[in-house]
Amino acid sequence: MSAAAQNDEVTSIGTYEAKTRLSELVDQVLNGASVLITRHGRPQVALVGIAKSEQQRRRNLDGFMKEQLKGLSFPDDFDTLMADEITAMFAGRYSGPLPEVD
Repeated sequence: MSAAAQNDEVTSIGTYEAKTRLSELVDQVLNGASVLITRHGRPQVALVGIAKSEQQRRRNLDGFMKEQLKGLSFPDDFDTLMADEITAMFAGRYSGPLPEVD
């Protein structure tokens, strides 16, 4: 494993070298490294592992939602509350009054 993979440093590499070392770069990214592909010395593309990005996105969303819902309580039947009415609305069969929204 490269030093970049171990230290989460960003490795910059030119497009030609990236093309010739793609398999090695993919392995480094999967091991935690960040790889930036440059063209004429300017950053063009970042290689990012999908699994790591998805896990980070989920952690961020989970943390955000926990913060937003902190201190709130929900009824035990929350998941099924008004289920028949909602199903009827989607099917175009609901004719009752619409629930009020605060």
